[in-house]
Amino acid sequence: MPKGTGPWFQGAELDAFSAYWALLEANYDAIVASTLREAVEIAPSLSKPASAERAREDGTDVLKRVWHAIREGDWTAIEEKWEARGAAFATLGVSIEEWSDIVLVTSRCSLPFVLDAQVANWSASA
Repeated sequence: MPKGTGPWFQGAELDAFSAYWALLEANYDAIVASTLREAVEIAPSLSKPASAERAREDGTDVLKRVWHAIREGDWTAIEEKWEARGAAFATLGVSIEEWSDIVLVTSRCSLPFVLDAQVANWSASA
């Protein structure tokens, strides 16, 4: 997708993504801790405390930028941030393949929170 083309999501998709992002933010520390346990096996350079802390802080900034994009509909800043984040991981010695695997691990580590929220939603509507 070209930069600055507008919202990535609209309508119900935006609502669903916002709900998912709220779960990520609320459970960020637990998700990062789970992800890092596996990420250091994928990319050993992340086992350095300074590297892990840099990645965690950068992720916190991404959380804020995505909320801004959700509210404003302009994803340019988050697109630029993710490009910069990829470059930052590269300077930490993480290859594109390792980074892709870490992104997938992060998604997998968030799934228990998504499932718990869905079960709670079903229970509340029953």
